[in-house]
Amino acid sequence: MKPMKLFALTVVSVALLTLFVIPSCKHDLVYNTIIDPIDTTHIPIDTTHIPIDTLHCDTCAAGVISFTEDVLPILQSNCAQAGCHDAITNESNLNTSSYTSLMSGSHKPTSLTGSFYQTLTGAGGEPMPPAGPLSSAQLQIIQKWIQQGSQNTTCTHICACDTTHVSFATNIYPVVQTYCTGCHQTGAAQGGVNLIGYSNVLIQVNNGLLIKSITHGSGTVAMPYNASKLNDCTISKFQAWVNAGAPNN
Repeated sequence: MKPMKLFALTVVSVALLTLFVIPSCKHDLVYNTIIDPIDTTHIPIDTTHIPIDTLHCDTCAAGVISFTEDVLPILQSNCAQAGCHDAITNESNLNTSSYTSLMSGSHKPTSLTGSFYQTLTGAGGEPMPPAGPLSSAQLQIIQKWIQQGSQNTTCTHICACDTTHVSFATNIYPVVQTYCTGCHQTGAAQGGVNLIGYSNVLIQVNNGLLIKSITHGSGTVAMPYNASKLNDCTISKFQAWVNAGAPNN
């Protein structure tokens, strides 16, 4: 082939290659350009692997007294009983069975110098409750709640429920004192049930009535009496303690 024809053929080949290859490369570059970041603002966050914060697991700020969890159980156990300050008797126009009824009566707990708190401390005439005074820890809870404004606070514990190391002194008896001993104490043992101290609680464990009553089993009186059922975590701790032999730990 002559040099001139070879040169012309080469030019034509290059032109054809440019026509078909170059646009193809430019097309490929469109798919390899940097894509804008994906908008994740509307994508739900996966929280299934986020560890629970066991240091800040209450729904109220640290130090806030919960009326429903801390104060009301004390009042229901010690005051809101038949013949005293329940919804039916309403003695002295004081019904301690709920926040609304408590704040609607004649003895609103809004001041430490008021009749409500003074009577509980024994400084307001006849000491209340008649069966025996509240413990210093219970009085401190009510005192602090009043100082915080006597609000209808509800602080729910949202941590994981740990039933692996349940202690009578730490987990069981404080609940019994708050919810039960107002009705079940020496000298005022409703139904003949005394829950003061480990030995008395153990009696109710051994006869099967402790767990049956707090789980609202058939054939027993649901406990706490005239109050809401204990939360699932608390009941689980009682059951775990009983399953472990109800130790005095």
